[in-house]
Amino acid sequence: MTTPKPPAIQLKLKSVLLVQSTVAVVLTGAVALIWNVQLSASFGLGIVIIAANLLLMVWAWSRILDKKPFALTSGIIVVKYTVLLGAIFYLSREAWFDAMGAGLGMAAFIMSALVQAGLAKWE
Repeated sequence: MTTPKPPAIQLKLKSVLLVQSTVAVVLTGAVALIWNVQLSASFGLGIVIIAANLLLMVWAWSRILDKKPFALTSGIIVVKYTVLLGAIFYLSREAWFDAMGAGLGMAAFIMSALVQAGLAKWE
């Protein structure tokens, strides 16, 4: 008995997460070395927030495309954004949190996407 192959989206997601993790470690370390640890922590947190958002978005869309109950999926999407905005609001009130670092961390996803696009072109 053969095991079914995972859908292509899951294979690409693993690749995207691997690239995102690599970029996160390299850039967070660089920010810590060049500037300071406080900015680096906020930068890393921004990367974690955007990666979690991506994972939940892919999961929700896979449920929609698999024709799972739409009400539950849309409820999860609403809760996801509520938690995301609540976390950003809560963190912005903390003394150690730097909004610029978190914003740059979230923007680092674009670099990961460009690296992923380059790798996909070479395949």
